[in-house]
Amino acid sequence: MRSCDNLVDLDIVKPAALKSPAGNAPCRKKGEMGSNDESERKKRPSAAGSLMSPPAKRPSLSYLGDEKKIDPSVLQFQNQKLSQQLEVQKERIHELETRFEDLKARQSDYDDTLMTVNSAWNQLVDDLELLAVKANAGLNGLQQSSNATPPEDRGDSDGPSESIFLRKLLQASPKVEDDGNARKKLHSALQARSSQTYKVLKCIVQAVDQQRLRNEELASSLKSNLSSDEAAELLRTTHEDFRSEVSHMRAKMDEMHLQHRSLSLELSEVRDLNAKNQAEVRRVSDHLEDTLMQLESTRRKLVAAKQSASASGPSAFPASPSLVKSESRDGMQESRSASGEARDLEAALEEAKKLSALRLKEIEDKQQTILEMSQKLREYQSVSEDEQRIKSSRPYSILAEQLIGARAEAERNRLVLEQLQRERDMSSIREKDMAFRAEAGDAARRACQLAEARVDDLEKRLEQASRERDVLQQRLEEAHSSLGRKETVSELKVMIGTLHKELSMMQAQLTKQKDAATQVITLRAESESLKSILTRKAKEIEQLGKRIASQASEHKALKADVAHLKSSECELQMFMDMFERESTDSRDVKEVKAAEVRALSQVQQLRAELDEHGLALRVKAANEAEAACQQRLVAAEAEISQLRQQLDEAEKRIVELQETVKAMEDARGMAGSVEAGKRKQAEMERETAAAREAMEGLQKDLAARNTQMVEVEEKLEGERNKRRRVEEERDALSARLARLGPERGGGSGGATVEQLQEELRQYKSIMKCSVCHDRQKEVVITKCFHLFCSPCIQKNLELRHRKCPGCGVPFGQNDVRNVYI
Repeated sequence: MRSCDNLVDLDIVKPAALKSPAGNAPCRKKGEMGSNDESERKKRPSAAGSLMSPPAKRPSLSYLGDEKKIDPSVLQFQNQKLSQQLEVQKERIHELETRFEDLKARQSDYDDTLMTVNSAWNQLVDDLELLAVKANAGLNGLQQSSNATPPEDRGDSDGPSESIFLRKLLQASPKVEDDGNARKKLHSALQARSSQTYKVLKCIVQAVDQQRLRNEELASSLKSNLSSDEAAELLRTTHEDFRSEVSHMRAKMDEMHLQHRSLSLELSEVRDLNAKNQAEVRRVSDHLEDTLMQLESTRRKLVAAKQSASASGPSAFPASPSLVKSESRDGMQESRSASGEARDLEAALEEAKKLSALRLKEIEDKQQTILEMSQKLREYQSVSEDEQRIKSSRPYSILAEQLIGARAEAERNRLVLEQLQRERDMSSIREKDMAFRAEAGDAARRACQLAEARVDDLEKRLEQASRERDVLQQRLEEAHSSLGRKETVSELKVMIGTLHKELSMMQAQLTKQKDAATQVITLRAESESLKSILTRKAKEIEQLGKRIASQASEHKALKADVAHLKSSECELQMFMDMFERESTDSRDVKEVKAAEVRALSQVQQLRAELDEHGLALRVKAANEAEAACQQRLVAAEAEISQLRQQLDEAEKRIVELQETVKAMEDARGMAGSVEAGKRKQAEMERETAAAREAMEGLQKDLAARNTQMVEVEEKLEGERNKRRRVEEERDALSARLARLGPERGGGSGGATVEQLQEELRQYKSIMKCSVCHDRQKEVVITKCFHLFCSPCIQKNLELRHRKCPGCGVPFGQNDVRNVYI
C-alpha cells in the first residue's frame, strides 16, 4: 500500500515537472518536502514497514538520459489509471475491514460466552475439590479432580481467547478432519468432562459415606463394652492409618518440591537464553538502525539528485520539438552526468533495500525465536514462577489443607487416646476402690458375724432371762396362791415392767451399736481409699514435676536451636539479597568490602534486635507458664500436706470412736450406765457426722485437686504443643537452609543499609495486623485465609454480623484457627 502511494506521488511529480519547468518547481519542491516530512514523521518503524513490502513497480529514471522518448500525457494517463486502481483497492479494503469488524464482534461475543462457561465449569470443579478436601476424600478425590481439570489448563490465558475452551475440551483429540467429526469429538469431549465431574462428585459422596460409616463404627465401638486394650488397639490402628496418609502426603510434597526445583533450573536457563537472544536482537536492531540511517542518507542524496535533475530539466526537456532543437550541448552533458549519478544512486538504493530486506528477514527470524522463547517462558512461569506461586497454587493449598486436616484428625485421635487412657486409669482406680470396698465389705461381714455372735449370746441371755422371768412368774403365782396378798403381786408386776423396759432399752442400744459399728467400718474403708488416692496423686505430682523440669531443659535447647537457625537464616537471606542484586557502584573493591562489612554489622545488630524482640515474648510466656505451674505444684503439695493432717486427725477420731465403741460394748451389761451409754452414743453420732463432713470436705478438696491437676496437664499439653511448633519451625528453617544452600554461591554485589532497613520495616509491617497495625498476626480465617490478631477477631466475633475486615466474607467461630508464625 505504501509502495503504491509512493509510486503515485512520483508519477504525479514527473509530469508536473515536465509540463511547467519553471513555474511548477516550487510546488514540486513543496510536495517533495511534504513527503520527506511525512517519511520523517513515520520514522524508523514506518521505514522498516515500507521496506518489508517491496514496491510493486519501481519508477524508472531513464527519462533523464533519453528525453525524446518520454511523453508526459502517457505518464499522466498511467498515473490516472493507477490512482483509479488504488481507489478500487481502497474500497475493497474498506469493505473487508467492515466485514472483519463484524466477524470480530461476533467472535468476541462467542469468546465471552465460552469464557463464561469455562469459568463457571472451573468454579464448579474447584468447589467440588474443596468439598472433597473438607470431606476428607483423600488421594482418590484429588486424582479425579486432577483428571477432570488439569492444572495447566486452569491458568492458561496466554493463547488466543477463541481457542481456550475448545482446546481444553479437545485435548484428547486435537486433529479435526471435518465438521461432522469435529461435532462428534466436541460432544464426546463434553461428555468426558461431565463424566469426570460426575466422578469427582461421586467420589465426594463416597468419601462422605465412608466418613459417616467410620464415625458410626467408632461410635458403636465406643458405645459397646470394649475393653481398654481393644479400644487402645483400635485407636492405634486408626492412628497408624493417619500417619501413613500424612507420610504419603509428605512424599507428595517432596516430589512437588523436586519438580519445582527442576522447573526453576529450567526457568533460569530459559531466562539466560532469553537474555542472550535479547542482546542479539539489540545488536541486530542497532545494526538495522545504522543501515536505515545510511538508507535515509542515500534517499536524501537521491532526492537532491532528482531536484538537481529537475532544476536542469527545462533546458533538457522542451515542451515542443522547436524548443528541443534549440538546446545547447552543455545542458545535454549536464543532464547526462546527472542521469549517471541518479543511476548510481538508484543502484546503491537497490543494494541498500536488498540489504535492509535481508536484515529485516533476520530480525523477523530473531523475533520469531524470541516469541517462541517468550511463549516457553510464559509456559514455565505459568507452571511454576516462584515458591510463592506454588504455595498459592490450588494443589499445594489442597495438600496443605489435607495435611492440616490429617494433623487435626491425628490430634483428635491423640486426645481420644489420652481420654481413653485417663478412663482406663479411672477404671483401674475404680477397680482398686472396688477392691478396697470388697475388703471393707469382708471386714464388715466379719464384724457382722461377730455382732451376730454377740446377738446370739444376748438372745441366749434374753431367753435365759425370759426363763427366769417365767420361773419368777410361776413363783409369783405360787406365792399369790399361797399367800393371796395383793401388795406383793403389785410389786412383782412393777418389777416385771421395769425388766421389760430394761430389755427393750438394751435391744434398742444393741441395734444402735450395730449401726455405729457398720459406720465405723465404712469410714475406715473410705479413709484407706483416700490414703491410696493421696499417695497416687503425690506420685503423679512428682512425675509431673520431673516432666516439667525435662520439658524446661528441652525448651531451652529448642530456643537455642531456633536462635541459631534464625541467625543462619538471616545471614543466608542477607547473602542472597546481596548476591541477587547487581552492583552499580563504581567504587574500589576495598571501599565496597568496607561497606559490606558495615552493612553486615548493622544487619547483625538488626537481626539481634529482631531475635530479641521475637523471642522475648515466647520466653516470657514460657517462663510465666512455668512459674504458674510451679506455684500450682507448691500449692497442691501444701494442700496435700493439709489433707494428710486432716486424714491423720480423722484416723485419730476413728481410733477414739473405736475406743468409745469398745467402752460401750463393755458397758452393755451394766443397767445403771444406760444413760451414760446414751450420751456416749450421741457424742459418737455427732463425731460420725463431723467425720462425714470432714470426709465430704476431703472429697471436695480432692475434686478441686483433680481439676487443678487437669489444668496442670493442659498447661503441659500447651508446652508440648509449643515444643512441637518450635520443632516444626526448626524443620522448616532447616529445609529452607537446605534449599538456600545451593544458591549461596551465585550472584555478586551488595545492598545498602537503607535498603535493608526499608525491607526490615516492610517485613515488620507485613507481620502486623492490618486492622490495629499494632499487634502481630495470630489467627487465620479459613474461608478467605486472611491473617489478623486475636483481639480484633474476638471483637468481630462478638458482633452479630461477623465479616472479614479484609474482604467482607462472613465467617463463624469454627472458621477461626490459631497460626504460629
